[in-house]
Amino acid sequence: AAMVTMNSQAVNGPTYVVTAQKSTTVMGALKCPIFDPAIENLVLNKHNRLEIYDIGGPDFLSTSREIPINGTISVIRSFPSQTRRGVHSLFILTETCTFAVITWSSTERRFVTNFAGEIRDKGGQPTNGSIVGQVDAYGSFAVVHAFEAMIKILPFKNGLGAYNVRLEE
Repeated sequence: AAMVTMNSQAVNGPTYVVTAQKSTTVMGALKCPIFDPAIENLVLNKHNRLEIYDIGGPDFLSTSREIPINGTISVIRSFPSQTRRGVHSLFILTETCTFAVITWSSTERRFVTNFAGEIRDKGGQPTNGSIVGQVDAYGSFAVVHAFEAMIKILPFKNGLGAYNVRLEE
């Protein structure tokens, strides 16, 4: 673990010491091809970052990438990419109701953001439980339940806006 020390500029000021360690708790996991259609990957949700491993057989994992996420991840789903055949894109939703759809670009050698935004509603009451989300099998849209008595539909096509569907009891 790294040690960070900051001294106050004031005379006889306090010293602040923090041990910085990345989260090791696995909040969720996915198995899907991210980089290459021929190689399966294991994607681990570790609170505010994703760790992606190449699966090289029944007893072999190798670290491939680590992606920092600005926020705590509530939902992560994979679905077939609309832009690259044979690989999957990732839908990521944070506790603060921001989302992104990312895909690995083999030409740029980095993840690119296909869509991003917020699903917050001014009048929406947050759910008492956790945020739940799912992406359809074709990667056309996501459905998110983050607010009481309401689901949000997020189309993944340019020009189409998100909309709410009220749930009646």
